Amino acid sequence: MRRRDVAPKAPWILGVLGLVPFFGTLAGSVLAASPYDGVSTTLFFAYSGVILSFLGGARWGFEIGARPEAPGFLTLSAAVLPSLIAALAIVTQYVAPLVGLGMLAGGFILMWVWDFVSTGGSTRRWPLWYRPLRATLTLGALLALTGKAYLTMQV
Repeated sequence: MRRRDVAPKAPWILGVLGLVPFFGTLAGSVLAASPYDGVSTTLFFAYSGVILSFLGGARWGFEIGARPEAPGFLTLSAAVLPSLIAALAIVTQYVAPLVGLGMLAGGFILMWVWDFVSTGGSTRRWPLWYRPLRATLTLGALLALTGKAYLTMQV
């Protein structure tokens, strides 16, 4: 019998594999000689933005399918916000990279809080296993963003 609070293998495997580009591009920023370290930075921002947008899209899809009535304008607008934050952060990397990294980190934290609140208590709508999965993956992304911020401050 399977515990309902333990994520199935597929989400864990795919989630952990999804962290590889965060740390791979972070390593590229350290190991690559100039000008290739800039390519790693661009890829880091782009991938971070894609994943943040993915979380917003997942939320949009969940909200559409979670209830028979249409979700409200505010809920769907909030689900679009991660994509807007990501796009702005990607552009910001060229003028204020620490601001862009902060925007991405803030976006990941806000999505985690929204997901965490939505998975607990009497309003639980996500599977029980989603919370620990999201917490682990968000922590991984935030560690990579923190590492990138540290490297950016060293330049």
